[in-house]
Amino acid sequence: MAKRTQDRIQQNEAAAPSRGPLIVLTAGSIAVAALVGWALTRTVEPADPETSTVATSSPAPATSSAPPSVPPAGATPPPVQTPEGAVPRINAEQLKQMVDTGAITLVDVRDSVSYNNGHIPGAIHIPFARVEAEASRLPKDKPIVAYCT
Repeated sequence: MAKRTQDRIQQNEAAAPSRGPLIVLTAGSIAVAALVGWALTRTVEPADPETSTVATSSPAPATSSAPPSVPPAGATPPPVQTPEGAVPRINAEQLKQMVDTGAITLVDVRDSVSYNNGHIPGAIHIPFARVEAEASRLPKDKPIVAYCT
């Protein structure tokens, strides 16, 4: 009988899981959840008050505080004024006019699937991760406009 009792105790000890790995897994899960939450708060940008804008790589000229007027056909409209050091932006109508006149180089920086699903005609496809490596392929004679949405 003592032998059976000793065998049962050994079986119970072997069947009971160790708490060490469970603690490590729980702590790791909490750390991963915290890192994901932190990363999401760093990548979400606040809504832009001007909902239809596109970033450009040309410097922004000084403009007055009066609302911009629509430039005549064939003229390149000035970008919207931005704070010092910020990327100048243009609205969708200005972009369309620039694309139609060939005044800019348009670069689609989305992934291949998004580009193949639809893009602005005439846009050069360079995924964002490869922009720096592919910069030498871009024309240097006109402003470059990149878009991603």
